[in-house]
Amino acid sequence: MSVFNKLSGFFLRWSSGPVVIIALLVYMAMAGGLMSWGERNIQDMSGRKVQILDLCFSYSPAEARQYLSEYSSEARIFAANFNLIADTIYPISYAFFFAILLAWVYKPLRETLPACRSIHLLPLVILIFDYLENICVINMLTKFPDISDGLIRLGSGLTSIKWILVGITVFSVLAGFLLRLWFSLKSRPA
Repeated sequence: MSVFNKLSGFFLRWSSGPVVIIALLVYMAMAGGLMSWGERNIQDMSGRKVQILDLCFSYSPAEARQYLSEYSSEARIFAANFNLIADTIYPISYAFFFAILLAWVYKPLRETLPACRSIHLLPLVILIFDYLENICVINMLTKFPDISDGLIRLGSGLTSIKWILVGITVFSVLAGFLLRLWFSLKSRPA
């Protein structure tokens, strides 16, 4: 059995309403607690509101340099360490939540829509792009101001791909709920 099949089976086995709710609560705690705390610390250390590169859809080399110049040196060090530690854990929380949610939403549709059998693994692809993006951001933070346009473009491209995949994932969740409703109404006797 391949790793792909094992991961798929894991999420399908664990996909239930209570697990989705627990995963949502963990994700919300990470987003609203840990990640917000990190952002506040970066802002406080910089003495102003600064742009977090991970939260942009994309950025040019000039924009990235401008954003990073607004960070204090202390904030850049903190942000690099925060990305290395907290932003390694946080993507696991949202990837798990969205994988469990998609598995739960699409589980009853697996026979009807075979093309959607592995849609719940999409959040793991986001996780990979987020980690690659984090490597670029950490390098930008630690090497500033000596960062290459190539590194910035790579980081921006990875960030854009991450956000596009997040959008596709959210759309897939909504589409799955609508498909379940449609098949439910369609199967009712007239």
